[in-house]
Order: sequence, then structure tokens, then C-alpha cells
Amino acid sequence: MKTPHWQIKNLNEICLIGTGKHDANHATQNGKYKFYTCAKEPFYCDTMKFSGECLILPGNGVNVGEVFYYNGDFDAIHQDLAEKGFPMIEIFSDRIEISNPGIPLVNPERFIDGYLSRNDKLADLMRRMGFCEEKGSGLDKVIFYNEFYQLPPIDVIVTENRTRVSIFSYKTLNELDKKEKVRACYQHACLKYVSNEKMTNQSLRDRFKIEDKNSAIASRIIRDSLEEKLIKEDDPESKSRKYASYLGDYPLIYKKTRCHPELVEG
Repeated sequence: MKTPHWQIKNLNEICLIGTGKHDANHATQNGKYKFYTCAKEPFYCDTMKFSGECLILPGNGVNVGEVFYYNGDFDAIHQDLAEKGFPMIEIFSDRIEISNPGIPLVNPERFIDGYLSRNDKLADLMRRMGFCEEKGSGLDKVIFYNEFYQLPPIDVIVTENRTRVSIFSYKTLNELDKKEKVRACYQHACLKYVSNEKMTNQSLRDRFKIEDKNSAIASRIIRDSLEEKLIKEDDPESKSRKYASYLGDYPLIYKKTRCHPELVEG
């Protein structure tokens, strides 16, 4: 059917297309303006970038495909779906570094036991097609073999636009500094948790190959980890130190203002 009175135009010829410049942590509890993220409901913030009638489309998360309408002053999350860069593997004499463009949704300290997909529907489809796991367990395997071969704990660094994971060559326990021992203790607690077990003084001694007569060394590492608030007691009411067990204690995501605030606790 001919429609001579219609004109075909690109979308950017009839409206402005843009994205915000903040991440989800920009939200404030008593903000003046609505702040749209990839969540179902908007948060609030103290800044505004857009004004007037707008259609807001989440760029990732479970609400991809939703369209929100708002008429007024508001701000929005930054959605850059074209991060520049490429995955990189660098091999050094004492470590391997694996990096990827972009920043994660999940707190790096929760990579072992945490899970948060940018697009649940796509992840489900790719799993059913046999391309990948819907809930990745790759890092769990890395930590398992890291402990099996008595390697130092992995280290995850998030920069402005890139995430880097470092895996180190063998070191003796005496060669590890305090931060490395604490990080290893935390990662061991997380690995035990995903294996439906609890970390104990005995399991930590097994991880570091500490002799039973030197259990005080493991106790010191646990105490340092508790002070750093990276682990917590499984049963705070228990008076027994000998049979105490511990869990990793770190928020799943950076703040409650992320796209899935219901997953902050963990």
C-alpha cells in the first residue's frame, strides 16, 4: 500500500538520542530529580541532564526491552554498549594477567560466589544453545586449582574502563604479605561456601599446608581477616574457638543503588 504522505527518516532526525554520564552509584536517598537506571523503578539524584518528554530504554539487565515514559527533569545512568578495547592475556615471569574492557556489575570480591547477569534472557538462550553456562563457575574452578597447587590468591583490579585478573606463580606462606594472606583466607571461605562447606581453622591449615602444631598461624590469619571484615563467624553465639566456622562477608554489589538493589546483601 502506497503512503505518499509518509516520509522515511532516521530516528535521530526527529528526536535527540543520548545517554547519561553517571553510574548507578550516583543515586542519593533524598535527591531532587528522578534518576533512571536499568531497574524497574527510578531512583533519585541531585542532578538533571534531560528535560521534557522522553522515552527511556534500559540498556542491560532483566528490564531490557522495557520502555519508560517521563515528562520532566531527570538524569539517567551511562549506558556504553560499545566499550573500546579487547580481551588481553599477558604473561610475565611471576604472573599471568587477564583483562577485559568494561567494569563489572558484581563487586570483584564476590566473583567467586556472586552472580549478576547483564541480560538474563540472553544468558538463558546461550545456555540452552550450548554456548556457555548461564551462571558462570569459571572463577570457582580457578580458585580451586589455585589452592590445589598452593598458589597465592588471585587479585582483581577494576580501573576506569577495564577489569584485570592476576594469577601469580608459587610462593611459600612466609613469602606472602599480610594482605595476600587475608585475601587468600577470604577466597578460601568463599570457595568453601559454594561447595556447601564452611571454612575452619583446619581447612585453612590444609589450604596453606600448615602443620597442626602451628595452628596459631592459621588463627592469626583468621583474626586479621575478621578485623578487615572480609569474613564473619558462622555462629557468633558459639564460645568454641576450636570448632568455629566462618563465612565470606562482602556485599555483592557496590551500593544499593545498583540495578539489582535486592541483591546487595550476601
